[in-house]
Amino acid sequence: MTRRPPGSSPRGDGARRPRPSGRLSGEAETSARRPPPAAPEPPQAAPEGSGLVLLGEFGRAQGLAGEVRLKSYTADPKGIAGYGPLVATDGRLFEIASLRQAPGGAPDILVARVKGVASREAAEALNRIALHVHRERLGAPEDEDEFLATDLVGLAVFDPQGREIGRLRGVENY
Repeated sequence: MTRRPPGSSPRGDGARRPRPSGRLSGEAETSARRPPPAAPEPPQAAPEGSGLVLLGEFGRAQGLAGEVRLKSYTADPKGIAGYGPLVATDGRLFEIASLRQAPGGAPDILVARVKGVASREAAEALNRIALHVHRERLGAPEDEDEFLATDLVGLAVFDPQGREIGRLRGVENY
């Protein structure tokens, strides 16, 4: 590609032209704009009464070899691998083969290798899948003052005078 010699322009005077002032009219044709991306959906809650406890959620694929990001909701993030096969809301089972810390410094974001997932495409299919464990596999809390949020569901709620005003339907975790 050849360059124009300095000072030459298609108009011949070498000067830059100012941009047109003012806004475009409503009838002016412009290029199409993409709609803003949709807000991500929250993790799928386990069906009420299913006895499942949410432990984590798969994120986007990491690399080309089938690894996937995993957000762990456990006290020790890497402890999620010790619960054995994890259950998705739709009933599928996932077993974590290995875990490592994800780059970036967030302690609850891990990179997981899942048994049976060997390609990036398979890892991408796991995005936004919530991972649960059956409540009975967690055992009883160690202290009297400890409890799991799932254990609160169904308990009676009382007003300050001691009258029952309802039952707890769920505990949101934002």
